Amino acid sequence: MTTKPYDQAFKFLAEQDPESLLLMLGAIEPGEEAEIELLPREISVAAMLPDQAYRVSSPRGDRVVHVETWTRWKQEIPDRMVEYGPLHWFKYRLPVDSYVVLLTKRDAPRRPPTRGIVVAGGTRLETRFHLIRVWQISARQTLESGRSALLPFVPLMAGGREELAASVEALQSVPEERRRSEMSLHFVMLAGLRYNRQDLLEMIGGAAMMSIEDLRESSFYQFILMQGREEGREKGREEGREEGREEGREEGREEGREEGREEGREEGREEGREEGREEGREEGREEGREEGREEGREEGREEERKASLAREADTLRLLANKRFPGIQLGEEVEAVGDPDKLHLICRELDEIPDPETLRHRLVEMARPSPLPV
Repeated sequence: MTTKPYDQAFKFLAEQDPESLLLMLGAIEPGEEAEIELLPREISVAAMLPDQAYRVSSPRGDRVVHVETWTRWKQEIPDRMVEYGPLHWFKYRLPVDSYVVLLTKRDAPRRPPTRGIVVAGGTRLETRFHLIRVWQISARQTLESGRSALLPFVPLMAGGREELAASVEALQSVPEERRRSEMSLHFVMLAGLRYNRQDLLEMIGGAAMMSIEDLRESSFYQFILMQGREEGREKGREEGREEGREEGREEGREEGREEGREEGREEGREEGREEGREEGREEGREEGREEGREEGREEGREEERKASLAREADTLRLLANKRFPGIQLGEEVEAVGDPDKLHLICRELDEIPDPETLRHRLVEMARPSPLPV
């Protein structure tokens, strides 16, 4: 199991309300009297860690229910399930029911396999598993069940924006503030697999479901910032590489022709042309690549700065609107021109007493720093 926020959302449900999870999977029936025991995740000497396993005792008998959650389909899933199934049986000597939960349709084949088989000489291992497609589960029925632990998964279920708004309203009714804030973050992270995350943040913030400080310090907020920076850097690197290659080829050809002519005249027209072109092309390509890499890095840094400025500006507007409802910040935000300065204002926003002080602070930061004497 990885440490991405998607996994944290599943871990929260798996540990806080296993009965709701098993009902959603169909591992237990509604109204069935079942005793559910959270099993240790370490199941072998090699310390393999499944997402979650339970010991379920009901009138149908004792069994192990093993659950693996994936954001999208991967070819390795059947083999992974083959590894886990026998290990659970060897440890607990109980029947094992395995479930694979797919959160999105991405890369899912039309008829995905529901068993994994490994044949090694005279040994054959086979594990059958239930494939749960979350997008086929009724969002409306889940909301009507009243099981609040399932609310973060509702945006991925069969439904639309009406069910999305209803799940936000249901989240507001969670009585404990800490649990409500944690579930809200899981809700935004999972819903972001289907909906625009900025719109979701505004829904959560506008509903006053968590404080500005909690939102700013959450792992989800940091994950979004890190993801945005990485996307900006990757985009800049790719564009820089492409432009650098094109400029390098053009400059290399020109320099190669010029150097080839010069050396060819000295060493002999025929030999000089041949050797000069080769050496010139090589030197031109090398110099072109270096110049292209430098220009690409510079352009990539500028793209990252612009992207970071836009993200910080959007974040400041969102936080300022929560701090001072109704405030409209315009071009004075972008006029600051420095994402680090905007980030500083975001951090100090709780200490700013009124909108006018905020606008005055933005104007001051937009002024160029005086040259040192």
